[in-house]
Amino acid sequence: MKLRISKDLLLQLQSSLKTDQAIGERFGATRQAVQLLRKKHGIGYVRDKHPRRDARILVLRQMGLSSIAISEKTGLSATQVLKVIKKNGAS
Repeated sequence: MKLRISKDLLLQLQSSLKTDQAIGERFGATRQAVQLLRKKHGIGYVRDKHPRRDARILVLRQMGLSSIAISEKTGLSATQVLKVIKKNGAS
């Protein structure tokens, strides 16, 4: 079965469902199928669209909080917090 979702619909789904996994579950497809479709349409990950969230993480880091403490405050995993910090060149 080939996943057929228009670019516009995929953008709408991405803003409401957030993850490739959730979109795939809605259409009975795998996360990988949705990821390939996103790449075909030139659509980036949702995580690339969170400048306010990333800024908050960086401020919390500058305040001296650990990645675990930041993850508890933001609801993200400590791994994701570290990725944001590394992506933005903070330590």
